[in-house]
Formats: sequence, structure tokens, C-alpha cells
Amino acid sequence: MKDKNEKLWLVRNGNSSASVLPALMRINPTTNSIDTTFIFSSYTDVPLRLRINGNGDKLIFLKNDVFEMSIQAPALPANPIITQGTKNFYALGIDPFSNEIYLGDAIDYNQNGTVMRYNTNGSFHSSFKCGLI
Repeated sequence: MKDKNEKLWLVRNGNSSASVLPALMRINPTTNSIDTTFIFSSYTDVPLRLRINGNGDKLIFLKNDVFEMSIQAPALPANPIITQGTKNFYALGIDPFSNEIYLGDAIDYNQNGTVMRYNTNGSFHSSFKCGLI
């Protein structure tokens, strides 16, 4: 993902046999160097579906719950903006114009799922049914 400052963001998966924890990293494409690394606390603490908002200034990712983080943040976010609860969050999308958050609930992988739409502050907006994952 490219932010408003033309920096690239990526997720590094962990590797327990190499003692490497998962991380969120920012790369400076001008120097081809990693200029920021945020390390997650365990090998199973891997963020999924990294996205960036339309303004290019906030990262959004799944880690069971939905987390949002400024590209200028000094640390990983401690609290989610949307909690998963009994849902099974699988897909994440950000509308590049409104910055609304779309989440796919796979339910049980055997029945049609649901797509939920949330406002930028994490409050529920609406939902609709979709097909099987």
C-alpha cells in the first residue's frame, strides 16, 4: 500500500523457527530501505488485509477485530475501532472516496455471507447479503 507521502507499507509474516515476529513495515522507495517497523507481540498476532484510506493517511487492517492507525503513529494501535464479536471477519475494503469501511462476514463458510458497511468512526451503517466465500 502506498501512503500520501509515497511510502510503501507491508505486512511481514512471522516465522517461529527463525524467531522472527510479524511486523508492519514502512519502506522508503527512494532509498529502498525500511524506515519504520512495528513488531507484533506473537507469531499468531498477524495482521491481515492491510488497506489504506483514500486520503493515504490511515492504515486499516484485520487482526480478528479491525484496527486503524495513522501513518504518523509512534506505535501500533492498542484498541480496535470495530470489534469482531461473534462475526467471522474475512474481507476488508475501504471506499477511496468516503473512507467507509466494508467488512465481509464469512459466517461459517457454508452459507451466504454478509457485507457490513461502517462509518469512518467505526459505527455500523448498513449491511447486505452476499454469496458463499
